Amino acid sequence: MEYEVNKRIRQYRSAADMSQADMADKLGIKRSTYARRESKGKFDSETIMKISEILKISPMILLYGENEFNVGVTVHDGKKTPFEPTDDFVITTKERKLLSSIRTLAPGEIEKVIQYINDLKKR
Repeated sequence: MEYEVNKRIRQYRSAADMSQADMADKLGIKRSTYARRESKGKFDSETIMKISEILKISPMILLYGENEFNVGVTVHDGKKTPFEPTDDFVITTKERKLLSSIRTLAPGEIEKVIQYINDLKKR
C-alpha cells in the first residue's frame, strides 16, 4: 500500500504542476528528503494531511485512491484537479445509479429528464 500512496502523491503533485522542490518547500523539508520519501519512503499521517491540504484533496484519496470513493476529476481554469466530495455533497448509491443511467442518454433525453425532475419538485 505504501508504494500506491507514494504513486498517488506523485500523480496529484504532478497534476497540480508542482515540482518536488515546490512540495518540499511547502512542507518545510529538503527537496532530497521529499524526493526520497516520494520514491520509496514512508509518509507519516501528519505529512499526508499536510500534502492533502496543499493539493486540496482528501487524505483518503491519497491513501486509498479515487475509485474507492467514486470521485473523478474536474477542470478548473483548464487544469484537471481531483474532485473531492464535501460534507454537503455526498452521493448515495441510488444517486450514483441515476447518474450512470443519465450518462447513457442522448442530450435531448437528458433535457427531458431535467424537466421531469423540475416538474416533480413543483408538486
